[in-house]
Amino acid sequence: AKEQGADGGFVELSGETLDIENGVINARTIDGEVGSIFLDPWNWWIGDIQEALFNSWGDVDITVGADNDIKFILGNVCGDDTLSLNNLVDGSFNVIAGRDIYLNNDSIVTNGGDISLAADATGLYWFLGWHHILSDGIGDINLGSGAGLNSNGGNIDLSGVNINLTSLVD
Repeated sequence: AKEQGADGGFVELSGETLDIENGVINARTIDGEVGSIFLDPWNWWIGDIQEALFNSWGDVDITVGADNDIKFILGNVCGDDTLSLNNLVDGSFNVIAGRDIYLNNDSIVTNGGDISLAADATGLYWFLGWHHILSDGIGDINLGSGAGLNSNGGNIDLSGVNINLTSLVD
């Protein structure tokens, strides 16, 4: 949105498999409300390549949804174990899984943006907002001992059947 005061857009990519290593996705705004990007495959593995991709989108609301599991595998391709979302100041990073979320020993850091992890999500109802989710009682959030969540002033919201915290949430 390049017009004065215009809000950012909404982009949704859904499918059994998503390959988004190339291309441009833009839902940004110059001075309106942040835009939203929603990615929705069956399973998600979030690694170092996705970090660069997410940061290229700017200060937007990023939602990663999967009908099954979402697993973080950062640091496997010459990177560190942190998903550094430096551009998220007013935007947010939302992870919604139908089953489990595994952070393993990885961390998520924003620059003031919100972080939300929701496991056990069987229905994603966008007309109500992402946080209105049906539950089937199967889905945990698992943060390993080396994992962490740091929003640098933003909100952190965790929901699931069980939330296994053995790490820093700040």
